[in-house]
Amino acid sequence: MSKPVLIIQLRPEDDTSDNEYQAILKYGDLTENQTQRLRIEQSGIPDYLSIDDYSAIIVGGSPFDISTPNDQKSAIQHKIEADFERLLSQVIKYDFPFLGACSGNGLLGNHLGTPISKRYGEDVGCVSLDITEQGKNDPLLKGFPSAINALLGHKEACDNVPEQATLLMTGQRCPVQMFRLAKNIYATQFHPEGDGEGFSLRIEAYKHFGYFKPEQAIHLTQAVNAGTTPYAQHILKRFVQRYYHQLNTEQFGIELIVMDWSNAAPLAQTVRTEVFIEEQGVSKAEEWDNQDQAAMHIIAFYNAIPVGTARLTSKGKIGRMAVLKQHRNKGVGTAMLQKLIGLAKQQKQRQLILWSQTHAKAFYQQHGFIAQGSEFLDAGIPHIEMCLEIN
Repeated sequence: MSKPVLIIQLRPEDDTSDNEYQAILKYGDLTENQTQRLRIEQSGIPDYLSIDDYSAIIVGGSPFDISTPNDQKSAIQHKIEADFERLLSQVIKYDFPFLGACSGNGLLGNHLGTPISKRYGEDVGCVSLDITEQGKNDPLLKGFPSAINALLGHKEACDNVPEQATLLMTGQRCPVQMFRLAKNIYATQFHPEGDGEGFSLRIEAYKHFGYFKPEQAIHLTQAVNAGTTPYAQHILKRFVQRYYHQLNTEQFGIELIVMDWSNAAPLAQTVRTEVFIEEQGVSKAEEWDNQDQAAMHIIAFYNAIPVGTARLTSKGKIGRMAVLKQHRNKGVGTAMLQKLIGLAKQQKQRQLILWSQTHAKAFYQQHGFIAQGSEFLDAGIPHIEMCLEIN
């Protein structure tokens, strides 16, 4: 059995800490039994803690500022910083799997001797970040678009990339957004576990902490709920897959990301063009209809490369299910279909409908879909409507 993932938290508020922990579980695809949660905001890191007892370490955010003058820091902040100096010495010595987000990024950067200041602070919000050329080859980012959205908000940051570290992501306002040390030690200035719900809670909790003017809270809450950050969240999932499940450096299984069309478009278009337009002869006019914008989309990755896609409309219709030819009969279609059924259940949908190409009828029947009506042509290809009642 794998050793648990150690999740270290520094937030003093129960509601923000609990929400952060649940978000790490959700987007890291972890259960509580697969983790050990350690809140250190009151007593610091225990002296007896040994990294040998864990498969990886994830460090969350904090209202503490490393750049605060030492004579203005509380006793517990001094202890926490000293405890991290001890812990990070072991992490670096053994190149132990580590992911520090926001404050975890600052703590690691500070340990490595990088100046931490308010020079590159950023307002709370959802921003577009660029993946560097080195980042495009990193196992946690491979196959991603060249720019992704992420949620952030911080008063301080690394002034420059730590010595011997590799810059993986950068931003217009803050240049050091993600870096890697050695092979297994990562830090992000943004929050990979962040979502609209969690950031709304933090905005309310920290509106008097100097991140923004209190009267901006309502506007900021609306802004962080306006977009999605599936790729940033998937960084967390890949980290857990890589180190908790002890996957080989270059070997990932099937990964699924659910996203809206603005994020899915370049990936889905690549797969659907190859499968439907080039392989099956569907016209571009028929393929690119008016339903993509409002639908939720799944992108399937294999070895971090997009190999499959499908969509689910608000009316419960599954469509545009496509898997690249060389990746068929490897479980990609099954994984996507099961995910879509799960999404429909979460949305309280009672029934799913799809138009199956007749040669794929048996595949959908294996998952409980029932054929109804007669065969018909769609884009010149024989289809049959199929239905699944959701209990």
